[in-house]
Amino acid sequence: MPIGLTELLILLAIVLILAVLLAVLRRNALSRANALPIPLLVPPADLRQRVESLLRSGQKLHALKLIRAETGLGLREAKYLADAVETGATWNFPQGPPRHDLASRVRELKEAGHVGQAVHVVCWETGMEPDDARRFVDAL
Repeated sequence: MPIGLTELLILLAIVLILAVLLAVLRRNALSRANALPIPLLVPPADLRQRVESLLRSGQKLHALKLIRAETGLGLREAKYLADAVETGATWNFPQGPPRHDLASRVRELKEAGHVGQAVHVVCWETGMEPDDARRFVDAL
C-alpha cells in the first residue's frame, strides 16, 4: 500500500518534533552541568580597584556581589576579601587546600551529600556528559 501525502506529512512532523525535543533536552543538560561557577585561582586584575571603589561609596553589598560574580567564590570568602580590602590588608586570594586526584575529591563531595556538585566537577574536569559523570560519581 503506497504512503499518501497525509501520512508523509505526519511522519515528517513527528521526526521534526523529536529533533526539537532532543535539542532542548541536550541544551538543558548542558546548562545544568555548567550551573555552578568554578572558583578562580587568580582574580581579574582590576577587581580590587572596583571593590575599593564600591566600598568607598558605602556599597559593601554590591562589592560582595561583584567579588562573587567575578570569582565564583562563596559568600564567606567574598566577605573575607571585602573586609581585607576595607581594612587595607593584603589581597589574600583564597587558594583552598591542596587538590587531590579527581576520584578523591568526588568521593569527599559525595560523602558530604553534594552529589550534584560532584557531577559538575567531573563534567568540568573531564568533559564528560552529565549522564556519564553521574554514573562515574555513583560508581565511587
